[in-house]
Amino acid sequence: MTPRPDAAELRPNASPPDAGPSPADLEADALFAAAARRAESHRLRRPRATYRLQLHRGFRLVDVEAILDYLDDLGVSDAYFSPYLAARPGSTHGYDVFNHGEINPEIGDDEAHERLVSRMIGLGMGRVVDVVPNHMGITGGNPYWFDLLENGEQAESARYFDVDWEPVKEELEGRVLLPILGDQYGKVLEDGQLVVGREGGAFHLDYWEHRLPIAPRSYALILRQRPDELAALLPPDDVHLLEFRSVISAIENLPPRDATDDESVARYRAEKEVIKHRLARLCEERPELSGFIDENLTLFRGTPGDPRSFDLLHELLEMQVYRLAYWRVAVEEINYRRFFDINDLAGIRTEDPEVFETTHRLIFDWVDRGGVSALRIDHPDGLADPAGYFSRLQETLFVRSCLRELDPDTDPAHRDAIEARLRDRFRSAVAAEPDGPLARRFPVVIEKILSRGEDLPERWMVDGTVGYEYLNTINGLFVDPDGQPTIDASYVEFTGDREPWAEVVYDAKQVICRASLASELNMLARQLNRVSEHDRRSRDFTLNDLRRALREVIACFPVYRTYLRPGEPISERDRAYIDMAVHRARRRNPTIDPSVFEFVRAALLLEHPEGISDDEIRQREAFVTRFQQTTGPVTAKGVEDTAFYRQIKLASLNEVGGEPGRFGHSPSSFHAMNAHRLSRWPGGFSTTATHDNKRGEDARMRINVLSELADDWQTHLNRWGYWNKTKKVDVQGSPAPDPREEYLFYQTLVGIWPFGNGDDVPEGLVGRVQQYMLKAIREAKVNTTWTDPDPSYSDAVSGFIADVITGEGSDIFLKDFLPFARRVARIGVIGSIGQALLKVASPGVPDIYQGCELWDLALVDPDNRRPVDYDLRRRILSSLRDALASGTPRAELASRLLASPDDGAIKLYAIWTALQHRKAHPDLYAQGVYRPLEAEGERKAHVVSFGRYRDGRYAAVVVPRLAASLMGDDGTCLPVGPDVWQDTHLTLPDSGLPRRWRNLLTDEVVTLRDGDDRPTLPLAEIFRTIPFGLMVEDS
Repeated sequence: MTPRPDAAELRPNASPPDAGPSPADLEADALFAAAARRAESHRLRRPRATYRLQLHRGFRLVDVEAILDYLDDLGVSDAYFSPYLAARPGSTHGYDVFNHGEINPEIGDDEAHERLVSRMIGLGMGRVVDVVPNHMGITGGNPYWFDLLENGEQAESARYFDVDWEPVKEELEGRVLLPILGDQYGKVLEDGQLVVGREGGAFHLDYWEHRLPIAPRSYALILRQRPDELAALLPPDDVHLLEFRSVISAIENLPPRDATDDESVARYRAEKEVIKHRLARLCEERPELSGFIDENLTLFRGTPGDPRSFDLLHELLEMQVYRLAYWRVAVEEINYRRFFDINDLAGIRTEDPEVFETTHRLIFDWVDRGGVSALRIDHPDGLADPAGYFSRLQETLFVRSCLRELDPDTDPAHRDAIEARLRDRFRSAVAAEPDGPLARRFPVVIEKILSRGEDLPERWMVDGTVGYEYLNTINGLFVDPDGQPTIDASYVEFTGDREPWAEVVYDAKQVICRASLASELNMLARQLNRVSEHDRRSRDFTLNDLRRALREVIACFPVYRTYLRPGEPISERDRAYIDMAVHRARRRNPTIDPSVFEFVRAALLLEHPEGISDDEIRQREAFVTRFQQTTGPVTAKGVEDTAFYRQIKLASLNEVGGEPGRFGHSPSSFHAMNAHRLSRWPGGFSTTATHDNKRGEDARMRINVLSELADDWQTHLNRWGYWNKTKKVDVQGSPAPDPREEYLFYQTLVGIWPFGNGDDVPEGLVGRVQQYMLKAIREAKVNTTWTDPDPSYSDAVSGFIADVITGEGSDIFLKDFLPFARRVARIGVIGSIGQALLKVASPGVPDIYQGCELWDLALVDPDNRRPVDYDLRRRILSSLRDALASGTPRAELASRLLASPDDGAIKLYAIWTALQHRKAHPDLYAQGVYRPLEAEGERKAHVVSFGRYRDGRYAAVVVPRLAASLMGDDGTCLPVGPDVWQDTHLTLPDSGLPRRWRNLLTDEVVTLRDGDDRPTLPLAEIFRTIPFGLMVEDS
């Protein structure tokens, strides 16, 4: 089928080749010139500080409206929403969108949305819209998927989905495997769980909550049942009977399913709808026929206990586009691209212009109407061509901004000609000036996970990422590398696990390739097998050889994916990653013929044999595209959702985008990252918590503290393990939990135990930990899994948790655990506040996940998506403002808050103060020079600081790091004053800096001192009252 042409290819009213510019061209050129000037002189508004909100039926648009004043008071400039287009009913996240043309009715309607947007605009607040271009939910009534299942390759929506219509299994040729059954197909069928029904002139199949279409070609099987009863029902010359038989004839004359030429497809689409309409009219006009058809349907229902009675239904189902299958055994044969291993989320072909327009139309309308300050792109690594997608996104938004200047009554053909010319001009301008103002005109951030040493491709038309690389680097600042040997030793001693991290990752990715994503690998191998037939030197490779080689290369891949684009030179970056993966795979597999790996390498690098046809080249390019779409999901599932739960030496390092093999980050690496982000990606988000994190930002900080208290951790760990070993249960010859799971349990408990000095176990804590550990052990895929759960093992682990915390003898454990956990929590407070201040002052856009302005001791979802108490946060902020308004000195207020940190008010105070300064001086933080500030003296390793400068304004943030050794044996001594900091000072550049600096958190003034060669600021004075400084010029 011919794809819809791009708008730039539609040139109505185009001038002949030798003619001058047409009127449309002249008008387009004027529009382009005006818009280009605006883009250069008036950069579009960027978010200043974002606040992420998870929308669902428990937190709707009206609820957002109710907290806008609070967010504005906090200093937030933009609300950053989870997706809120129509999604699967009951969705708690919105990433299962199935109707891109309307708002999720569970969250609100157009009226509520317009009211919210109007209110936000009135407050000067923008909104960041989360776009899901890679996949859509296919349950809950998705019309595109329904169309595909009804009509197959002839469906109008067939172009929307990545389906392999020629899979390895012959029975699936031209069909879609649908793994929705709760048991084997034959059992489900013969239990009577599959029921055929009718609505008007269309038939459907019901299976519990699923409703599937019946293909119009198979209607005849239903309608032709009981011909004698039909003859007795109506006289032979009855016009309705003649019409009924005519309908059956029309059904049987529909073009065959494998007819995909444009004429046959168009005839099929038109006639099958006419057939439905005729049937509906017959049933309405002649009740006898309606009853006859419905009685025929009873023949397809069978009788449980009589297998032969289901033969007719089986025959009908074999005629459908879809093939029903048991969800647990169909994993190797699924032939549509999914989002990771989620069967209910099907990948879509956003590279198709029609799919792009349809899935983005409403969001583009929102941008046109104003108030959208940025787009957040979910999982761009799943797209066939991420760079092309970003380019089309910027182009479309630019062109639409120009077209808004046209008169609404402009002739459509003239408008199309203007649009085509504008697209041409945009592409030419960006090609000539890739870093010009048009390339990144509209703010776009992307959910891209960067591996160690990896950067975004420099030509991508985006502002940056959502900030996982920032999260892991700033988190690493608070991990003590000196603690690594003891942490490693305690882990090995407790668990017996000595496997190198690289091996853990390799094994986990192999598990994913063989199980969760086996169907994706099979489809990929099938494509490569076709490619191998193009050359007599590769045609002897077997499908199994190719599948095995691909699995090895993917398991050895060093990054999430490469970004080769057919017809463009291959970047050195991508070539190096492919070479590295193939080299590692060959070294691991000496028994595989090296020529197989050489062939795979050549195919991945698009090195084509001489003499192959254009169609064969397209097949090779399609293979590379699908390979690039596959490595990312394997890495995500293998690393984030498997390896991270298998080896957990220090759980705070096992974070999305993290690298547990790297034990912390130095201040210099943190500064290097910030400097790079400012120079290259200044609009990227700086986040410390997201909806996808493995644990909350303050729970993570507490676990970091264990690296500073490594010896104490080892002592307590061994003590707890000894005390609690009798609480384990033997499951099939092994104790549950196993040592690695028990190790994770103790670190988790340290991370999330609520503040407070009471000895009572907080309500709900046991349930939260049990829920988390159940997810952790299933993700690890060692003792139990999601697809093959072992209830006895899960019950044993849950029982162990409850017994340790609240069971008989738990008081012995808690008397030892609680003092240690409280010491860790007190030290963690210092790191958490420091992290928050660094984030707000860093280059990029500081992003706060919902509720994290107070302590964030959450675990992985669903724990981190619990309701947020905004009334509490509003009261705390109001009390802080009232205290200052009544004359309470800032130093006194800050000191009091830090002395009693349990309610989190000190964290909110620090964030609010920093955001207010960023709000007052946005250019200083968004564009100001970034300068690391060096520390000298006895405690120099315990501080991190940087300065910002622009247009005569200065700011510097100064915070402690690795503070445990500064806080006494029980962590109760605050790291403040000269007794702690002694002669340690910051060395500032000698460039006319202000002499007097004021700490915004305390209003205390520090005077610059003259050092030996450069001016200095003594830390004992900066940290006079509290150990945090947000320093500005004192005027």
